[in-house]
Amino acid sequence: MTSVKINVKWNKELLKDVEVDTSLPPAVLKAQLFSLTNVPTERQKIMVKGQTIGDETWGKVNLTNGLTLLMMGSADPVPELPTEKVKFLEDMTEAQLAQHLQYPGGLKNLGKNFLK
Repeated sequence: MTSVKINVKWNKELLKDVEVDTSLPPAVLKAQLFSLTNVPTERQKIMVKGQTIGDETWGKVNLTNGLTLLMMGSADPVPELPTEKVKFLEDMTEAQLAQHLQYPGGLKNLGKNFLK
């Protein structure tokens, strides 16, 4: 297990001292970068010295301490909280249920009695 600390340049940000275990595949590094930048792994493109790093192997890339990698990719927006609280049917009172449901409970009395 060889661990090195690298720098990752992404857009105008520089992520310093990202610890990478070179015995693990590059997909682990991409997962680390996802947690730091919110860029999904399928959108990440990592380059060093004109070579791109794939998901399976490091290839001919030799990672050393202080090496700067270039990452390209766009981040997902952070999901927003709902503006109003979600109300479930189980939490409603009978009056609220009757108001919100399309068909209120019970039968309508038509006033016709067929039994004599």
